[in-house]
Amino acid sequence: MKVNIYNTDKKYDIIYADPPWAYLWGKGKNGGNFCPEKHYQTMSTEEICELGKYIKTIREKNCALFIWTTMPCLPEVFKVIEAWGFKYKTCAFTWVKTKKDGQPLAGMGSYTKSNAELCLLAMRGHIKSVDKTVRQVVMEQRRGHSVKPDEVMRRIEKIFGEDTKKIELFARREAEGWDCWGNEV
Repeated sequence: MKVNIYNTDKKYDIIYADPPWAYLWGKGKNGGNFCPEKHYQTMSTEEICELGKYIKTIREKNCALFIWTTMPCLPEVFKVIEAWGFKYKTCAFTWVKTKKDGQPLAGMGSYTKSNAELCLLAMRGHIKSVDKTVRQVVMEQRRGHSVKPDEVMRRIEKIFGEDTKKIELFARREAEGWDCWGNEV
């Protein structure tokens, strides 16, 4: 169900976010079709941090944040985690992007060919995990620019249970059992 985070009384145990990071090189000619701005409106780190005033109104006292980042944005994601009132715990998932044949994809990069994204876990308070067998590495084919694997949402539900109250921020589509907020929903 779509939710307006600017005006809701709902509270969530799980917040799952894929911020539209603006890259320093994003508007330049070197990014080509991989520039996020060619696919959606991006936000500066400061703009993403400012959403913290709304995030703080929708989170439960005990809440888990799963937030996507790329390696160039690692310093920025920690600013967002703090601004949203969470404490970093670990890298929950590493998505290794693959080709159709299952082999790792060779993406872009200044020093090495990037083919992975990180989904970090941050907490406010404590939520007990109900399953400690969930694996960190997700090897799945890329489906479109910035489209994340559905498997990650399934694994989050496995860790904390399907009955938790969950919202996806910056969502592209609705997912069963999850509320959502985003420009593309």
